[in-house]
Amino acid sequence: MSDEAALFRRIAGSAFDAMPETLQHFHGGPDIRTSAGRCRVEVGGSPVARFLVWLLSLPYATDEAPITVTLRREADREVWIREIGGRRFQSVMHRTNSNLLSETIGPVRFFFRLDTSTEGFSLYLTRCRVLGVPLPRALLPVVAAREVSNGSGIAFDISAGLPLVGLIVAYRGELTNSEVPEGERPGQPVMLFDGVCNFCNGGVDFFLKRDPFGRIRFAAMQSPRGLTFLLKHDLPTHEYKTFIVLDGERIIRKSDGVLHLTGYLSWPWPLLRVFSLVPRFIRDRIYDLFAQNRYKLMGKRDVCRVPTAAERERFLL
Repeated sequence: MSDEAALFRRIAGSAFDAMPETLQHFHGGPDIRTSAGRCRVEVGGSPVARFLVWLLSLPYATDEAPITVTLRREADREVWIREIGGRRFQSVMHRTNSNLLSETIGPVRFFFRLDTSTEGFSLYLTRCRVLGVPLPRALLPVVAAREVSNGSGIAFDISAGLPLVGLIVAYRGELTNSEVPEGERPGQPVMLFDGVCNFCNGGVDFFLKRDPFGRIRFAAMQSPRGLTFLLKHDLPTHEYKTFIVLDGERIIRKSDGVLHLTGYLSWPWPLLRVFSLVPRFIRDRIYDLFAQNRYKLMGKRDVCRVPTAAERERFLL
């Protein structure tokens, strides 16, 4: 997809070209890109602030924490995944008919005016909806967001609060201009699977066909990249008792891994995540029964799966 399809370029128009190159690269680059850095997080002291931070999976207060930001372009929208100190929250952005930037976080939808300059840009909240209901101006959240170039990367300063409540969360820091490699990007999970297992390869086919935006990557555990991942995360390299999902810094196994991947599939497959309400020990017991008998049930191959030309970009070899 071309740079012309980038969300911020479509909103800013020709003013996008006046912004620093580091911001243009991040907001107008490839369809999937991830940058990493460090940040400081402040959380409001009120019970309401702490509850909202927990409810929306916002980051906890810390003087310094690693941050990764993954920006994934999907048709006319962008999915942003921020991981700060092990806490992950996601938002979806798109352009409205009135050329505002719409950002949805859980049940809340914000509408921002984008102001650009030669230093960077700022976002100004114009209105907000909760569960589709517009908030009166007196109850609008107080949101400030700014990005500027610091020469080699991006400096950001974001805060959000509520009238009568005060600060909810604020985080500020820097992102480097270097790209996080595949296999380490939040929001672009890697499925590590037994490459000679027919049952496992059937699972790969299932996810390949139902992942409309090509977000999931695949690596056979026996492949060079698969072994690299296993060694990096101190995982067994000879006994493949479960497939493993890597999503950013997270390592997800067994039934949790299956349910996690369904969240990346087309409708109605994400509804399967309702089974996360079933206690894990029950789900994993069922999973283990299949895993222990997978060769008996479906057989095995003599050699690992070789992806077709059409599949190659989805496999890490």
